[in-house]
Amino acid sequence: MFNTEKFEALVNKTQESSLAASLETSPFVSAAKKAGASARSALTKVKSKLNFSDLDSDTLIPNSQSRSSRSKNQLLDDPDWKNASTPAEKTTIAVNWLIGFFGPIIEQLNNFGDVIKSFGERLDKVEKKTPVNAWGESTELSDLRALVSDLKDELDEVRQRSMKGNLIVTSKERTGRDGRKIPSLAKKKDQESDLKLVLRLIKEKTDVDVPVEDVQACHVLGRFDSGSYIVRFNNRRSGSAWDSVNNMMMTGKDMSNANIFINFQLTKHRSDLSYQVRAAKRDRKIFSYSVDQNGRVSVRKIQNGEKTVIRRSLDLTNLIDGN
Repeated sequence: MFNTEKFEALVNKTQESSLAASLETSPFVSAAKKAGASARSALTKVKSKLNFSDLDSDTLIPNSQSRSSRSKNQLLDDPDWKNASTPAEKTTIAVNWLIGFFGPIIEQLNNFGDVIKSFGERLDKVEKKTPVNAWGESTELSDLRALVSDLKDELDEVRQRSMKGNLIVTSKERTGRDGRKIPSLAKKKDQESDLKLVLRLIKEKTDVDVPVEDVQACHVLGRFDSGSYIVRFNNRRSGSAWDSVNNMMMTGKDMSNANIFINFQLTKHRSDLSYQVRAAKRDRKIFSYSVDQNGRVSVRKIQNGEKTVIRRSLDLTNLIDGN
């Protein structure tokens, strides 16, 4: 690293040596004073901005120079400096030494400036060739964002289709509005299986008898004592138990007030969207909402208005704001 303290001491010593052997009124002394002051001012700025790692810390010259060349750049060891007999000669030698020292540094800075200018010109060319939209964003980037968004929607649609026929049946202990504890109904009786327990809960909530053969799989969702189960129906034909439960879930009619909740299994994106829609209904920002067996989330803003399918939070925000 560039040894700024050693260089400052050298500049001060050069100036003091010249001044000590001359009169204050000498024009050469005045020039040396100005040169020293300018050097110190420039050095203060330079050392706060740059790190001259390619300069030798002992000789203060570029490392690429030879050893014989380095010795010539040590001012106090310079034969001309030692043989100088007048302040004018010493001042001239000191100024020339400073110019010689700063020469490589200035050349480096100029090179850096050329590189920066070159990159700036190339960036300008790229920006001129890249069209932008009304928000100042590159149209290529905007198109890429749109493509990613479409792909995410398609992937979410595929995942949701794979979940069709799945119901999540939950009964957990909770606290009612009056503060009363409402017990969980997901308690097995007479060592019944998970499937028998879930079919019993569905019967208690909807009064629909689901044949065991209509179910493909059933298991606990989460911890064994979570009170939540996922059940997959393989018979979804018209008139089946699935059809009856699905119709009741869509209309909300004829379902008991038992502490049992039945929901379609949704992807995380649609589950989050459903939560936001329920919050909007609770805050009376919409009239009603529904989620069908295909995972479509629909909203009716006013009582007799048309249903609007909500795909993203932005769609819901625009609907509520009336945009």
